[in-house]
Amino acid sequence: MKGLFTALLTILIVTSGSNSFSEQKESSISEKLPSVTESSHSSKPENDTSQKNTFLIDFSDYEEGSIEEWLEKKGFELKEAAKDRTKLDLDVDEGALFLEAKKPLMALIVKESVGSGKYSRIKIEWGAIKYPRGASYEEKINNEALLVLVFFGDEKISSGHLAIPDSPYFIGLFLGRHEKLNKAYK
Repeated sequence: MKGLFTALLTILIVTSGSNSFSEQKESSISEKLPSVTESSHSSKPENDTSQKNTFLIDFSDYEEGSIEEWLEKKGFELKEAAKDRTKLDLDVDEGALFLEAKKPLMALIVKESVGSGKYSRIKIEWGAIKYPRGASYEEKINNEALLVLVFFGDEKISSGHLAIPDSPYFIGLFLGRHEKLNKAYK
């Protein structure tokens, strides 16, 4: 594998199990990404009387220095291969966090909490420049260029398997090259 490139504007987990990636035309971000800031505020849409909490994570404020320290100041913890730049390279360009996997890996960049409040939706601005070759949930070859896990609460539920840790209920959002839109995969 000659590298996995992804751009991300939120919480992430990077996984790769294959040793080669299919090429997709590499391109830089053509337009400036919108500036967002971490916040927790309520807003009232014109036709909705209920209040809504918003929590935004901003990757556009990086200026210079250690990307690891910058992420830690934002409340992220680097785990597994994310700690090793020979395995996972991190870069920030045009307001986006870029990740490049140097070989098959599992790297975790974790943010434990997004604050109190009830949230009803998640919006992620992200992309993959290269995908793992052959990966297809349709064909049961489950391998993601990028995966975001969103956990619901903190009560751990038994996984029923010794090798898989118990965890709260969660949903995994991933980028797939050939997967069907609006279809849930297991």
